[in-house]
Amino acid sequence: MLKLAYTMGLSSFAAASLLIPATGYARPTGEAQGCGNCHYKTNGPTIEATFDKAKANPGETITLKVALTAADPEAKRTGIYIRGDGSGTFGIMDSKATRLHESTGVLHAEPMRLVDRKAEYTVKWTAPTIKGVSSFTILSITGNSNGTSDDDHNSSKSVQFPVGCDAKTYFADGDRDGHGDKLSGTLSCEPIEGFVEKGGDCKDDNDKIHPDATEICNTLDDNCDGESDENLDPDLYYQDADGDGFAPRGARAIFTCRTEPNVVKERGDCAPDDADIHPKAEEVKNGKDDNCNGEVDEAGGGEGKSAKSGRDDESDESSGGAGMGGCTYSQQGALSWLTLVLAATSAAQLLARRRRRGDPGCTPSCH
Repeated sequence: MLKLAYTMGLSSFAAASLLIPATGYARPTGEAQGCGNCHYKTNGPTIEATFDKAKANPGETITLKVALTAADPEAKRTGIYIRGDGSGTFGIMDSKATRLHESTGVLHAEPMRLVDRKAEYTVKWTAPTIKGVSSFTILSITGNSNGTSDDDHNSSKSVQFPVGCDAKTYFADGDRDGHGDKLSGTLSCEPIEGFVEKGGDCKDDNDKIHPDATEICNTLDDNCDGESDENLDPDLYYQDADGDGFAPRGARAIFTCRTEPNVVKERGDCAPDDADIHPKAEEVKNGKDDNCNGEVDEAGGGEGKSAKSGRDDESDESSGGAGMGGCTYSQQGALSWLTLVLAATSAAQLLARRRRRGDPGCTPSCH
């Protein structure tokens, strides 16, 4: 008895020994069971099954071809197990490649070497005598030559085939939105209650989500194309209440989409309730800071008053003074006032001296 790497006998074998426990043995031709029972790694070969006809007549014999392509670049050989549902019978075309397992299944006769990571099996199948849909399960693994099964890879695929009818694929439509669960496709000669012909539904418990839905800003894949909020530019935006294209200066950013109403990318609006006032507005003579630059009616729009003090900036700048209680205080006016004060002081001092000298002709108006 040979110690092999796995149940379907794909790896090279170790030396024969009668001392090895029976649980360590396997047959090169495999056992009629799932490959994953002994070979635990997935990512096995891709499986492509094709029939030589689109449908079979009741009782007709057709050909089934199974092409395998290894995913593991280190894979050296492969094997196969084709399991029918009992509605038809298998026949062998190449006894060196396959053998029957009863009449409803086929096993590889011995491991097949991969060429460019590819292998192919062909068998005959005779359809049942009544119309309907027959099902097959195809299991396969790939192995290398290291004598162990822990790095062998398995995979499987289900296949359906119509007999005596033009069958269609129907999909279970749990949310009744007209699109069935994309993973629930089943071939049938007749319509199935609760199933529809349109598939592709990626969330069959939500009738707002299906392939014909319109994508909206909600972080969900509404139309089942594998993307969420596509073409809606989800990003950080600001709320613009007056719709002038600018949010208030202190607005907080929110994560939403460009298509949502009244959201913008810029802040700086100094009058968030007035659509005519914003950083891009034209300054006009109206006593307001139209362009939010901190000035009122500046050059080209009026007298040019500061938005903070409300004073006349133009007169202030030309005189070099500052507003005092509604009056204008200028440097020139201050000098004139000081001159009068000094003159009055000098006249008073002169009058005092004359009185001390006893000048009787001096009156308070002397100067």
